[in-house]
Amino acid sequence: MDRRDFLAFAGTGALASIAGCTSALGSVAAPDVPTDELEAGGWVLQDESEETVFEETYLITVEAKSHSLSYGDEALRAAIREKTLGHVDGTMAMFAATRIEFSPDLASLPGGVGTGQIIDRTESEARSQFESRMKSAGLGNVERVGTGTLQVDTGANARLTTYEAEFPFDGVSFPVTDDRALSLSGSPIAVAGDLAVWPHDGAVLVAGGAYPAENVEETVTEELSEAITVTVDLDLGLEPERYREEVRSLVRGVT
Repeated sequence: MDRRDFLAFAGTGALASIAGCTSALGSVAAPDVPTDELEAGGWVLQDESEETVFEETYLITVEAKSHSLSYGDEALRAAIREKTLGHVDGTMAMFAATRIEFSPDLASLPGGVGTGQIIDRTESEARSQFESRMKSAGLGNVERVGTGTLQVDTGANARLTTYEAEFPFDGVSFPVTDDRALSLSGSPIAVAGDLAVWPHDGAVLVAGGAYPAENVEETVTEELSEAITVTVDLDLGLEPERYREEVRSLVRGVT
């Protein structure tokens, strides 16, 4: 989207009214996240960053800065690693929250003129960053599959984008004799993602997460001899509906 879209206010009166409200942004506060819920769920902070989203001068100078927190579900990762005897070790579930502040802030725009365009631009940037986070976590075939709304805890209706992706799973192999192994075939594990964007107190909040969208179960039986038959059952015990509600609860709790 052209940055001029949200700067083309209707008339010089609008420009005059915001001119005195424009000032350089300092450090942006981190978004408030549901810390107790994160800790109880085994989520661990993996990265914290601040960056300038953009700073452009047209009729006025518009600056946007962000402060982001990124988490991984280390409890789930450890559980899967243990269940597969160390054969599967990666990030299956992630959560991130970002506060983006503007100069002038959204609350200073007379009559809310330009707010929708700014949120459009922010949503586009947020989607790109979220998709990059999913790929950096090792997820493949990341794809947007839907849009909608999600009511957050403040009562606001956030713009919601849903995703599909895949966690690579190549199967596991277990030695049963010195020269023989029993192998369970693998295929990518489906992953779902949710990303929400909404205005809050003159800023824009972005929150989203990804989580397993299916369980993995398989049984393999092999005859080692006429007298010995070995059976291995694989059940990762993944709970897609629980993960979905957990991630959406975390998203709703960001302020």
